[in-house]
Amino acid sequence: MQVSRHAAAARAFPLAVAPRVCPVGTLKPRRITTCRAQWIDARGAVELPVGLELVWDLWNEKQRIPQWMPEIQAVEVDEDAPEVSYWAMGVHALGRPWTFEWTARNLAPVHHQKIHWVSMPAPGQLNNAGAVRFSRRGNNACMVSVDVSFEVPGVLTPFSLLLAPIAHSILSKDMERFKTYSIAYASGATGAHQVAQPGHRTMVRKATPRHPFTKLLKA
Repeated sequence: MQVSRHAAAARAFPLAVAPRVCPVGTLKPRRITTCRAQWIDARGAVELPVGLELVWDLWNEKQRIPQWMPEIQAVEVDEDAPEVSYWAMGVHALGRPWTFEWTARNLAPVHHQKIHWVSMPAPGQLNNAGAVRFSRRGNNACMVSVDVSFEVPGVLTPFSLLLAPIAHSILSKDMERFKTYSIAYASGATGAHQVAQPGHRTMVRKATPRHPFTKLLKA
């Protein structure tokens, strides 16, 4: 039986998808009812005229990801636990800017096939899970797909039906940027070898993290 990513995330991190009490007015008389958190799925994919090994290496260098995902505004890797990383994202949607933070833990990768992660539950952070999958398309070509599931923040619940196409559009554009970036990197273009774009913060943590993303975004 196939298990959904949502169910897998619920087993690994039950707090991330724990039931929430429904708003007043949705409860039946003399009966307590709960409603589960809403999750959104989004996907982006692209075929590349670039070797799989190079593409795999680029995605494994987290500090490079803002190069093709400009919505990622901060990435921090825990030096003592490199499978743990801290992220801040800023997007403009529904007529205003939004910022989100989360702590991710990478699960055991499948070499040259899959990188996947789940968020670690924390108050005020965006619960999410996802995977980057790689498949060879020849000696010097491959396909990369990104699947992300995220819990709809409470403030955005009224707009939940609009979020899936927005997230899909963002990921699709990100993957097109990755295609351009990876081709330039493979050809030895100077700009593609820069680790981070101006305005993005990337670093390696040496101590226990305190999630300073709010300060980073305001800096």
